[in-house]
Amino acid sequence: MHKLGLKLWSSNSFYIKPAMDLYNEGIFDYVELYVVPGTEEGYLQEWEKTKFLFILHAPHAGAGFNLSLKECELKNRGLIEEVEFFRAALNPTQVIFHPGIHGSIEETIRQIAIFRNEFSNLFDLAVIENKPKMGLNGEICVGASPEEMGKILDETGLGFCLDIGHAICYAAWEKSDWKKIVENFMKLSPQMFHLSDGDIDSRTDRHYHFGKGNFDLSRIVELLPSGAYVTIETEKNSKNDLNDFKSDALFLQNLFQCQGQKLKHYL
Repeated sequence: MHKLGLKLWSSNSFYIKPAMDLYNEGIFDYVELYVVPGTEEGYLQEWEKTKFLFILHAPHAGAGFNLSLKECELKNRGLIEEVEFFRAALNPTQVIFHPGIHGSIEETIRQIAIFRNEFSNLFDLAVIENKPKMGLNGEICVGASPEEMGKILDETGLGFCLDIGHAICYAAWEKSDWKKIVENFMKLSPQMFHLSDGDIDSRTDRHYHFGKGNFDLSRIVELLPSGAYVTIETEKNSKNDLNDFKSDALFLQNLFQCQGQKLKHYL
């Protein structure tokens, strides 16, 4: 059975109660928690009280974390220290990092080696996420192609988080067949996945609810290995409930069941 994840930010303590209700219903299996800088005090204790299985997501370039630029190394270290507090408290199974923007793969690899030595417990859990070639604000991202990600993974020995939407955005930017791009990423043996709906022709990520875009979700689900950890990265429209997430989770569970029935019929 696939494992479904709910993506939340560490500052989203208002979602803890509705998330717990859905967790007890069996709607999802884990929380992927994005560590917002400065939330250790006042928020970490709230997450410690829950019984969720956690995967952490380190701050990204929007918060100033950028492994691909040497001038960001000092700030990166401070932000990683904050992620380490969350790791020690929440005992996550994995910690996701972005490769960076406007820099070089070589610098990303160099900094990972440094931080892996300094924060060994954290980086033993680290997985690197692929990015679109173009960010939401026009930034150029590192780790967008299967070849770039392959180089990072080969030289760091870290795991891989395949963001399907990012891969499709890269295919649109390169004007390539998205299925071929995703299949090439699959050859890198991802440990987990991010999934939403979107616009097949868009170079930037959209995070649409399932069924609201034009991704071939049935084909995408066929590519996912049995037992895959899949974080749902769709929009959230209310701070009062997680009803939209529940709808997305049930939509995806139905796709998984249909795929399982197809395989059973084939066998």
